Amino acid sequence: MANINLGFLAIALWISNLQAQRQLQLLKDVGHSKGLRTMCEEYTATALAYLANNKTQTKILDLLLTTCSKMPVYKHECTAMVDQYVPLFLLEISTIKPDDICQKVNLCQKVVSISQQFSQNSCDLCHQVVRETLSKMKDPDTQNIFTCEYHH
Repeated sequence: MANINLGFLAIALWISNLQAQRQLQLLKDVGHSKGLRTMCEEYTATALAYLANNKTQTKILDLLLTTCSKMPVYKHECTAMVDQYVPLFLLEISTIKPDDICQKVNLCQKVVSISQQFSQNSCDLCHQVVRETLSKMKDPDTQNIFTCEYHH
């Protein structure tokens, strides 16, 4: 079991290091190619366009109505709420501007904060990864996953 845990730790550290390197490179690329605000606005505009699409709206409505039908006791109340509030929700979404969302959620500040964390000493990042990995390894659910994986 100790070899499995050490192997898991080594793999987790390697994957975390790769992820950190990729995220740092992405943040550097974003900083060089275009502003964070522009990137935020582009992603938000894409998400809003997706939600404005009639097919997407139909899927959302169908999913909610299907969920209502699975609650026999509250089916009528649930359906009435979906019929009343989903159109209002979709109408409200159609009025949102991408730059408003980016300002309100303070996304740009959060991304800058993350980039500063990755710019710190790589030893700090390594220590954090080890702490999180050890914490996950102590979690019974994580242990069960790996026990099942290696016994099959």
